[in-house]
Amino acid sequence: MKKHKYINSNRNSLLLFILAILVGCNNKKQLFDFIPSKASGINFINRVEDTKDANILDYPNFYKRGGVSVGDIINNLLSDLLSVGNLKKNALYINRDYIQFEDITKQSGVGGNSDWTTVSVMVDLNSDGLLDIYVQAVVGISGFEDNELCINQGNRTFAVPNNCKLIWNKLTKIKTQ
Repeated sequence: MKKHKYINSNRNSLLLFILAILVGCNNKKQLFDFIPSKASGINFINRVEDTKDANILDYPNFYKRGGVSVGDIINNLLSDLLSVGNLKKNALYINRDYIQFEDITKQSGVGGNSDWTTVSVMVDLNSDGLLDIYVQAVVGISGFEDNELCINQGNRTFAVPNNCKLIWNKLTKIKTQ
């Protein structure tokens, strides 16, 4: 008899679980709202198209897309955005008020030298209280082979050292043996 009570108990639990899922699926509450680029100020599309000279056959990471880094670049307690792209320049957006952004790419100097970037990170590398930017470039697309390190100057501009790999290696203390 204990076996039957256990089976009935599991059946009831299973029925309650299925009922909860069905009721939960009917909840049509929208979690996110669409915000047009005209309202937000963000106008960045990372479009990649195959060509004879640039395609998945020539570059195995062809569809590895750029991304977005989020951080407070100007220390105003609002999240700023850096979008990195493939076949287009990076874009830095400062959050002015909630969801209204200003494109400061040209002023900041973080547009980048590479035609193909895949990853970016915002981190205070030099411990000055300001987020710096590190962008990974793909080797071989445009001939530019160095990743880019952008040091935040605190005035919405970034210094981009010519010897990026050397500085990065010193900061992270990478040693090859």
